[in-house]
Amino acid sequence: MSLENPTPKIYQQNVEINEQRRRQELDPNVADPIDQQEIFDIIRSLKDPEHPLTLEQLHIVSIPDIELQDNQVTIYFTPTIPHCSMALMIGLTISIQLNRCLPKRFKVKVQNSSLINNYQIKRECLQLWKTHQL
Repeated sequence: MSLENPTPKIYQQNVEINEQRRRQELDPNVADPIDQQEIFDIIRSLKDPEHPLTLEQLHIVSIPDIELQDNQVTIYFTPTIPHCSMALMIGLTISIQLNRCLPKRFKVKVQNSSLINNYQIKRECLQLWKTHQL
């Protein structure tokens, strides 16, 4: 099996966490609402199905690609190549991870920023959800 993108561009991971944010995250007396950074932290280490690299390292997802409005989370991901055959798998992986990690009150929407396979991602997620009661 040959790779569609044998030499993807690899980006540096951002491991810097604001010290004040870290203290707030650990302090049980401080309200800690779910924000874009927290959602990004949930999906940043997911592996690309084609490469042994994370979605963050390949710049498939980043904080500006995350929209959070009330209990609606929308993730826009960008595959490494425009017509990536793994886009569906990436979208499903992101969706499943967020649905497992976020409180049930959140509705998750995952979209390929190149607008390919969005309908298919929604359909497959729904089918997986019904089949496995994720």
